[in-house]
Amino acid sequence: MHPARYAAAACFILALLAAIPQPAAAGPNFRDIREGVTDENDTFARERVYFRHAERDLRFFGIREHRTGESAAAPLLQPVPLGGAWTWVAGDGEIEAVPVYEWTDLFYDGLARYQMGGRTGFITEALDLYIPPVYSFADRFQSGFAAARFDADAPLGFINEDGRFAVQPRFSDALRFREDVAAVVEDGLIGYIRLDGEYRIAPAYEAASSFHDGYAAVRKPGGPWQMIDHAGEARYSAPPEVTRLQPLRDGRAAFAVDTPDGERWGYLDERFRVVIPPRFLEARRFGSFRAARSAGYRAGDIH
Repeated sequence: MHPARYAAAACFILALLAAIPQPAAAGPNFRDIREGVTDENDTFARERVYFRHAERDLRFFGIREHRTGESAAAPLLQPVPLGGAWTWVAGDGEIEAVPVYEWTDLFYDGLARYQMGGRTGFITEALDLYIPPVYSFADRFQSGFAAARFDADAPLGFINEDGRFAVQPRFSDALRFREDVAAVVEDGLIGYIRLDGEYRIAPAYEAASSFHDGYAAVRKPGGPWQMIDHAGEARYSAPPEVTRLQPLRDGRAAFAVDTPDGERWGYLDERFRVVIPPRFLEARRFGSFRAARSAGYRAGDIH
């Protein structure tokens, strides 16, 4: 898009702000009114959207711009900063939205996070404003849920794709759902909840990972690192010299030990046997382009 169009877009946005109407009812959680205009060639359409959360006295507006006609199908989009704001660019380099967002994320489960006014909402791959920016924090969607909180000092819960809290806020921190469970922090300890918010594994850990390949890496206060299954049973207990343990992925689990030269990483196999001794400065999951970085060498695949 030519830079002159952004100047016109900015004027358009300012003109909209001068007369924001009261939103009309349109849903159980949010009320919105949408008004659209097209350019002289009818190839781009702008739409202004006003939201008022039905349960909180918060109002937000957004403006999206998209191609009309045959090219209106959602392209593969990449978030990019442009002129002090963020927008999305398609694979062919076309700018797909007026850059009014403070920050945008990649798409997960068909939704991407964006920030306006310091708060986070979600947008669809068609660049429809799906969930208004009412959260001080919201994580990516995974398995249909996203961890979120309204205010910085408020507890954290999990919202569904309607923007409602499916798991009511009561946690101080949480990881994403994986294998139908999520690690959460409550009263200073970590446990695992199911999709319905009930505990599958009660809080007992001071450190824990998400589940991968049926196991999670955990550590109880004063105890060793362990691998547990979905029943919470320990299937592996690491020796005391292991200082960090990652979950099992692609048949390998990275672990770290302290040495006279600093921390070094190695790998366990799916039966938790050491198959690669700890000699690397860092370690990543197998299946990625770079698995580890050896002392004195560049990162590369391990064979």
